[in-house]
Amino acid sequence: MDIFVISPYTDDDFDVTNRRALEADIYVGELTRQGKVCYSAISAMHHLLSICELPGTWLYWRMHCERMMEHADEVHVLCLDGWEQSEGAQAEIEIAKKFNKKISYVKKNRKPKC
Repeated sequence: MDIFVISPYTDDDFDVTNRRALEADIYVGELTRQGKVCYSAISAMHHLLSICELPGTWLYWRMHCERMMEHADEVHVLCLDGWEQSEGAQAEIEIAKKFNKKISYVKKNRKPKC
């Protein structure tokens, strides 16, 4: 896998959560269109939360994300509103550092760095 995509997810306002999931989907779609092999837990799993009644907590998804990130060559942090306060996004950044992954920060307008 080329790229593991990190982005914030949960919020008290479910509309914010859905918008974040859509932004992750759009970004993954852009990377895929460029021929990249990428993975976003949010893009892959958001729809399953309601269908399968799965929790949306970082505690539940941590192991899943860590195992998928191990296979990535690099990590992109999608800097949506709330990314700096996101428990999951910040934990994933620390995991990426632990695995010595190259980390790129991508603004909402897709330009590098936050």
